[in-house]
Amino acid sequence: MWNEELLEQFILLLSEELRSDWVLCGASVLPLLGIKTRTTWDIDIFGIDNPSQAESFHVMELAESLGIPAECINLSGGYYLSQIPNYESNLVLMQEAKAKIFRPNFYLFTCLKLQRFSEVDYLDCNDLFEKEAKNNSSMRKKVHAHLLKEMTKVTEPEKAKRMVQLMQTMLQN
Repeated sequence: MWNEELLEQFILLLSEELRSDWVLCGASVLPLLGIKTRTTWDIDIFGIDNPSQAESFHVMELAESLGIPAECINLSGGYYLSQIPNYESNLVLMQEAKAKIFRPNFYLFTCLKLQRFSEVDYLDCNDLFEKEAKNNSSMRKKVHAHLLKEMTKVTEPEKAKRMVQLMQTMLQN
């Protein structure tokens, strides 16, 4: 199980050992921001600069060096990240040494979560909103506009309901 301390060690190792830049996506971002409402077994990570297979394997080796099984590393999150236009402009630098390790800002995090937007995804977005975007009116407006646009594509009533809940939360604060 990843905890804040283990994640911090992992991010530090990545920045010191890797050559290309990476994005940490998904719920594993939350503990690093002091949000401890949820735990996760997998860590979604994406090599921005099209890293070699050897470097991708090195990410797994670094996880194993901390006692985390290699299967906990999920490289498929990059597929969803690459589907979002200009995602690079919504990255936040977390750690820098040889490599830079980024995370998504609230807007990008929400865009990524909207692919599925389960109850857990909604809660993750709500938690990150409280931590990062509650006092950022331009970020709230940007996410609200995106949610409205995406709402026209939703065919699942429960997903639409969660989207409306997130919009209401952002408007109330």
